[in-house]
Amino acid sequence: MAATISAAIAHLRAADARLAALLDASPCGFDRLAAPARGSAFTQLARTIVSQQLGVAAAGAIFARVRAAVGASAAIAVATVAAAAAADDEEDISPAVLLATPEPALLAAGLSRAKLRALRDLAARFSDGRLSEALVASAHDDAALAAALTAVVGVGAWTVDMFLIFALKRPDVLPTGDLAAVSYTHLRAHETDSY
Repeated sequence: MAATISAAIAHLRAADARLAALLDASPCGFDRLAAPARGSAFTQLARTIVSQQLGVAAAGAIFARVRAAVGASAAIAVATVAAAAAADDEEDISPAVLLATPEPALLAAGLSRAKLRALRDLAARFSDGRLSEALVASAHDDAALAAALTAVVGVGAWTVDMFLIFALKRPDVLPTGDLAAVSYTHLRAHETDSY
């Protein structure tokens, strides 16, 4: 993956001098694309939902509190502890445990009601099989996966793009709906000879 990303960046630099200047002026964290994905698809999608319309630090803090609230719920809800223990990664959140976590605990962690609703819908879909780790892992058609994911309440194109880029490591996704990327590119382009 790292070689593919490096080759793609080199191609973009060679093809467009103004884009090369933008890449030089703002390191975009392409190294994160080469790093292995952390956690289950469910956990990564949950993290992406929490990150919607938030800065990286705020999203990380809220997600850590959500994880703590879910962990506290798992310790209390004996019936769901086995589901939490079955997770492959200690950072993973189990859909069943998230569903069992009391709403006030998740709201106190910093979730808005809209994000709570989205996380509950995501967890329900993973619990009942409409979505699964296997389905996400075997999806080679981004459009079909996007259709399945946008059926989740509160999941739109931005969430799907971020998931495809950072969790599934798809190097060919252009997040045209990412306001920060579009705004920064527009701003820098106008500073450097109108893009």
